[in-house]
Amino acid sequence: MLPGRQQTIPLGHWGYLRTHATQSGLAAHPYTFLSRGIMAAPRLLLLFVVCCAFHHYALATTSVSVKPLADPVWYIQGRPLRLTCIVEDEEGTETPNWLKEGFPVGLPKHEVSRHKNGSVTTLTLTIDPAGVDDLGLYSCQSGKADILKNVDMFSVFTKDSNVTEGYETVLECSPESEYQLLTIAWLRDDVPLDKIPELKDRLKYSEKNETVSISDSKLTDSGIYTCRIEMNGGSDMEQVFLENITAMGKPFIRDSEIPEKLQEVTNTSALLKCPAGGQPPPQIFWLRGDEVLESSPKFAMSSLDGVPSGQLNIVNLTVEDMGTYKCTAENSRGKATVKFEIGDPGNVNSALTISPGKANSIITLLSLIFVGILARET
Repeated sequence: MLPGRQQTIPLGHWGYLRTHATQSGLAAHPYTFLSRGIMAAPRLLLLFVVCCAFHHYALATTSVSVKPLADPVWYIQGRPLRLTCIVEDEEGTETPNWLKEGFPVGLPKHEVSRHKNGSVTTLTLTIDPAGVDDLGLYSCQSGKADILKNVDMFSVFTKDSNVTEGYETVLECSPESEYQLLTIAWLRDDVPLDKIPELKDRLKYSEKNETVSISDSKLTDSGIYTCRIEMNGGSDMEQVFLENITAMGKPFIRDSEIPEKLQEVTNTSALLKCPAGGQPPPQIFWLRGDEVLESSPKFAMSSLDGVPSGQLNIVNLTVEDMGTYKCTAENSRGKATVKFEIGDPGNVNSALTISPGKANSIITLLSLIFVGILARET
């Protein structure tokens, strides 16, 4: 068997590979092979060279690992592609420019920007959108030595899901690439799913992390999840792509079963909170009885956790403000409601400011009741 070896072949150059075969009792016979540097090799490639040692006794094979000298760059089909190089200007050198396969770029979707800082120029090529015809070898002319970029494309299949309480929710993110050295991780709000307490014990991943299943789904599981795709062929080859996957779900209101936790009432004001969520993000409506309230100096509405009108502040409380208030969160998937009672004798809400006229009426009524009680006892 011929021993395998590794040799670096610069792009566009000829590489010479020499080996020899031996057979017991026979002399060694050298064999020489020629291999052209591969012009569009964005990954580590394995070139199999078959050498036929026609010595009437043996057929031997060997393999050669060919590593491109150009930096690999990946992009997702249909998304923008950006190539950047930093060039130090020297007297007598040409103005730096981007080329593809040796020719200056110039299609309408090619945009080259230059940012000069002293003697250093940052040259950025943007292709938007990038497609199949944008594959290939790019070079940034720097005057001394060209900076090479091998550009390769891949696509990503993503699948959104619907959240139904008690059922399994499956999210999918499948990169369609021949490149083997890639990893997939899942996040929500920039936090790995395994680090989210309410999720970590209900997760199940496929072999390559292309799908993640959430068992016993809850309405709070809805939202935007991020699939993080990393091409990690080494520190000089690392690239990260982020894809968003949506888990759709009807609205929910946290702590709605304990509305007392969602209100702060004093003698002069009442702050009612409606911490709603859902996907799509719900719209919030406030009602007093059957009357839909509008934001005003009396009923001031403001955002809560990024949700517009998520809280209602009732100022200058009077007896007329007592009653039932409702917060309704609604999206295309459904709605959720929480009720508040203002002025319930069992709550501190009953300690409200009473106008002088009302106070006199109440005092008169209490006096009549007290007189009636005394009359009965006598």
